[in-house]
Amino acid sequence: MNNTQPNSISQRDKEQNNNKTGQANSVVNANLSILNTQSLEKSYAKTLEIIRKQLSYKKRLLSYVIHNKVIEKTLYIISISIARPHSLLVGSVLAFVVTLAAYLLHSLFNYRLSGSETLVAFFIGWLTGVIFDYTKRLTKRDQTI
Repeated sequence: MNNTQPNSISQRDKEQNNNKTGQANSVVNANLSILNTQSLEKSYAKTLEIIRKQLSYKKRLLSYVIHNKVIEKTLYIISISIARPHSLLVGSVLAFVVTLAAYLLHSLFNYRLSGSETLVAFFIGWLTGVIFDYTKRLTKRDQTI
């Protein structure tokens, strides 16, 4: 015996209806994100155009070079991977301390310096800072690399 009423909606029909509305919402959201991206790009281009009118010829030329899409993307990738502020700070502090210690050893014990102490110390400090940054980011759950 079937106890379903003719006006009631079955569970399967509800799920199909939810899937259809979910798909429609995702299409609407995708269209809105495209519109937002397009309007942001237009606004960015208009702002650059207004500012460039106020610049001298040399600065305007530099602005065209710097704001080239390829160069902007390259600089962005460098800024999020290589030129991390914490790693640069650790690298420069370690380079200063190691160079100071090397020169003190040189003055006290007449130790011969090779000239690469500062660069090697900076690289080791930079690498330590990068490892620390990425370890910190990986252990936090709310951020991604």
